[in-house]
Amino acid sequence: MTRRVLIRATGVARPGQLAGLGKALAASGARLLDINQSVTFGILSLEALVGLARESDLEGALAATGDALGLDIQAIQVSAEDYQRWSVQASQPRLILTLLAPHLPAGILAEVGALTAEHGLTVELIHRLSGREPLDGGMPEHGACVECWLRGEEVDLDALREKALALGAMHGVDIALQEDSIWRRHRRLVCFDMDSTLIQTEVIDELARRHGVGDEVAEVTERAMRGELDFQQSFRERMAKLRGLDESVLAEIAESLPLMDGLERLMHHLKRLGYRTAIL
Repeated sequence: MTRRVLIRATGVARPGQLAGLGKALAASGARLLDINQSVTFGILSLEALVGLARESDLEGALAATGDALGLDIQAIQVSAEDYQRWSVQASQPRLILTLLAPHLPAGILAEVGALTAEHGLTVELIHRLSGREPLDGGMPEHGACVECWLRGEEVDLDALREKALALGAMHGVDIALQEDSIWRRHRRLVCFDMDSTLIQTEVIDELARRHGVGDEVAEVTERAMRGELDFQQSFRERMAKLRGLDESVLAEIAESLPLMDGLERLMHHLKRLGYRTAIL
C-alpha cells in the first residue's frame, strides 16, 4: 500500500538544495505527487508531497540531508482521508482574482479573504505580479498588483463579481475575477471604455463646465445614479444642456485630456505582444 508523506523544508536558500533533496527522495524510492517552492528575503520554503510504495527510512534520510543542506526538514504522514480531500480540491475549477491599485492597503486582504470564504473558496496561492516598492518608501513606479488562485465547488460567479466590484470601489482597488482555462492566456482582443478608464475624466462633464452648465449636468447624472432615469434618458438630457456650445471646444478639450497613468506603456506592450485594441 502506498504511503504518502508531506515534506516541508525551510531555511536559508542556497544553490544545490533542490538537487540534494531530490537525491534523498530518489534513494528512498519516492514518487513525486506535488511540489511548491518559494524564496522570500533569502528564506526558502519548500513543500513536496511524495508517495512511497516500499518501506524505507525516508525520515532518517531527510534528517541527514537537512543537516548537510542547512535546512529544517519535516516529514508529515498524510492519511488516506486527507489525500482524498486534497485530490478532490485539486480537481475543482480554479478562479483567478487579481488586485490592482497604485498601492494595496493591508485591509483589502482581510476583506478578500472574507469574501472568498463566504463563497466557499480556498485561497490556494497568492503572488505578486508587479515590481518591488522603492527603498525610499514611495509609491511603486507602476502600481501594485497581486494575483490570487482560488478553488472551490460551483460558485455563483455573477454574485461574486458584483461583491468584488463593490469591495474594490470601497477601497479604490481594481478587482478582476476570471475562470482559469487554456483560453485565459490566449486572448488577442482587448476592448476599453474611454471616460474614466483610458482618460482621467468624463468628456461630457468637461464640455458642461466649459458651457457653464456643469452643476446642471451633474444633477442629471445623480438622478440617473439613483435610478430615476435610464442611460438613454440621462444622456439625452445632458446633451440637451450643451445646445449652443461652439464646436471648437471639442478640439480644445481633446488636446488636453489627461491620460490614465501607465496607459501609453500598456498600449505599447499590448501591441508589442500582438494584441488588437479597441475603444468602445
